[in-house]
Amino acid sequence: MRYSQIDDFHRDILQKIAPMHSIRLTHRIVILSLLAVLLLPSMASARKIYVNNRRGSDAYDGLTPEPESLQAGPTRTLRRALKIARASDTIIIQNTGYPYYEGMNLTGRNHSGSPNAPFVIDGNGAVLSGERSIPARGWRKLPNDIWQLKPYRKGHYQLSLANKVLPEVDVPTGATKLPDIPEGSWCAWRGSIYLHTDPQEEPTEKPYAFAYEGVGISLYDVRSVVIRNITVQRFRLDGINAHDRCDRVVLNEVNTRENGRSGVSIGGTTLMLIRSSTIEKNRKSSLLIQENAAVEVEESNLDNPPTVIDE
Repeated sequence: MRYSQIDDFHRDILQKIAPMHSIRLTHRIVILSLLAVLLLPSMASARKIYVNNRRGSDAYDGLTPEPESLQAGPTRTLRRALKIARASDTIIIQNTGYPYYEGMNLTGRNHSGSPNAPFVIDGNGAVLSGERSIPARGWRKLPNDIWQLKPYRKGHYQLSLANKVLPEVDVPTGATKLPDIPEGSWCAWRGSIYLHTDPQEEPTEKPYAFAYEGVGISLYDVRSVVIRNITVQRFRLDGINAHDRCDRVVLNEVNTRENGRSGVSIGGTTLMLIRSSTIEKNRKSSLLIQENAAVEVEESNLDNPPTVIDE
């Protein structure tokens, strides 16, 4: 695995990494102690914004955990919470026992913080899910108990039944015909999903779902962000994607699983710490690292080695 040179500011933050002045490389993955500076409490002036997908309303101001008046109470959607958020705020996602079927898009100064007062997403163990139920009309029956589904968005897929991801059959690149699919399994071929069912069953009568939303938590051009205690699952592309210009992002006790491409994807000049987290059962990559992005991994479980793409 390769390491990259970083500027003096980031070298100070990452001071416990082995000396890097003598190496000139592109990517690094290391085990190190905490970046404690990012885990300091927010300043008193920062607000707490509450989200509750059962009792909340997007007509509320988001500033109280429970409804208190026609204006005061938690928002219902993550989208609304992000819209009213400002620098160094903490968004508190209340764990209602029901998944939040939406993603989060963090961009710019309103979704950034400082080393002493980071912008925080506190999940309280909640689940963000990108899957959607498949309507009966979405299936097309083919011979030999094969059923075809044509998702609108192509390229990356995931298929589940009754909250359990189904086994996938790999299809070789350039395959000219559908491979043999064991009963209860599926494959992706030429822009469609193909499912082999029991002869006595039809998918139109069962709760099948597929990865629909693109990314669980997307970050671009943000600074000093902490995301903690949350599960991000079954998004079509990535659980978490820090595309570029994301400086000092911490994932703490985060679980990204069963996403269509990767659990976590970082690119550009992103600098990230992954701490006490689990990245598992993602379709292509556990941790995808591109361009000049840099990541430290501490006390975390990755079920597959990271994928590094030099561009």
